[in-house]
Amino acid sequence: MMLSRRSIFATGVVVGAIGALAARQVLLLITVSGGSMSPTYVDGEKLVVRRGRGRQPQVGEVVVFRHPQLARAAAAQTTAAQTPAPPRPDVDWMVKRVVAVQGDRVPEEIRPAVGATDVETVVPQGFLLVRGDNPVSLDSRHFGYLPITEVLGVSLRKRPRASS
Repeated sequence: MMLSRRSIFATGVVVGAIGALAARQVLLLITVSGGSMSPTYVDGEKLVVRRGRGRQPQVGEVVVFRHPQLARAAAAQTTAAQTPAPPRPDVDWMVKRVVAVQGDRVPEEIRPAVGATDVETVVPQGFLLVRGDNPVSLDSRHFGYLPITEVLGVSLRKRPRASS
């Protein structure tokens, strides 16, 4: 069977479109808001994030997740009203670096937030701990353990800036 250049081109366009749609299901573009990840990421910078529910993030990776207190409030409202609260993307998601995963020892500066009094306390299964790269950051030092189920995905890289 012979294919013309036109049919090869059309096939390429269809395959490319399918690939682009599949990528949208896996990749997201997130805009950083605030300075808690400075100097690594700055306010207004764009990140490419790979969705990864079910995948265990690793220490050192930067994750995007639902703020734990907002997630708990939404869960309580869902239980009470049986309808989820509408999402508020301007405040619901946070960007932080993973500092400990299940089975790792809880870092000293986070122990008070999780009620750990023992240096041997480890992160329980299904949770992780996160910190901002900026010392002034709202992170696990304030809200404790982060349920892995609240992780939207892992940052792959900064989006390249458009050249002028």
